[in-house]
Amino acid sequence: MNTILQKHTEIAKQIEKIQSSCITIFDFTKREHVFVSDNFAPLLGWDIDQAFGKAENYIDKKVHPEDIAKLEKMSFFFINIFNEFDDKEEVKNYKYLTEYRIKNSQDKYVWVTEQHTVVELTDQNEMWLVLGILDLSPSNHQHKTCNALLTNIKTGDVTIFPEEKPSIILSKREIQVLEEISKGYVSKQIADRLNISINTVNTHRQKIIDKMEVNNTTEAVQRATEVNLFN
Repeated sequence: MNTILQKHTEIAKQIEKIQSSCITIFDFTKREHVFVSDNFAPLLGWDIDQAFGKAENYIDKKVHPEDIAKLEKMSFFFINIFNEFDDKEEVKNYKYLTEYRIKNSQDKYVWVTEQHTVVELTDQNEMWLVLGILDLSPSNHQHKTCNALLTNIKTGDVTIFPEEKPSIILSKREIQVLEEISKGYVSKQIADRLNISINTVNTHRQKIIDKMEVNNTTEAVQRATEVNLFN
C-alpha cells in the first residue's frame, strides 16, 4: 500500500474507534473508495461489499430521492470552488459538510451529517485523497431540508450552498453575532458578550441581512437554523 495512503488509513481507523463514525477515504483520481470502515454495518445496516463494491447504485437507492439530486448539485458547486483556488494546498483548510436523509437497517429514513476533507493532493496539485466522516445527525429536523456548508477551518468563514442564488459567505464574527441573536440577545447584550461596540453589532446585523437576502434577522436565524449553521 502507498505509504501516504497507509498513513491516512491508520488515522481513519483511529477516528473510527474513537467516534464510532462511518469513515471513508475516497481516491478522487480513481473515483473509488480505498478505505471503508466497518461501522456502516452496525450504524446503518448496510452491506458494505455491495455499497462500496460492484453493486450498481446501492448507495443512491438509500439516499432520499428529494436529496440525491441536490447533493450532486452541491458537490459540483463546491468542486468548482476548489478548482478556482490559486494555491491548491488551500483546499486542505476547508471542510465540506452535508446533511441529508438516508435509509437505515429498518428501511426508514434517518438524518445523517457527513463531512469531507481533502487530505492529499497529487503531484499535479489535483485532489487525490478525501477523508469522509458520516454520523447520525443530532439535530432537530423539523422543516429541515438537505443542506451543505463549506467551512474554512482557519478563518471560521462559512459558505452556504445557494438556493438558486449566489453563494452566501458569512464571516466568523457575523456567525457569532447571528448565533447570539438566535439566543434572544439584543444588540447591547451582544456587544457586551463579544466585547465589541453596539455600532459594530448593528453593522454586522445589516451585513447579515444583506448577504442572506432576507427581510430581518429573524428570517436570517431561520435560514441559518435550516442549514445547521450553528452546529
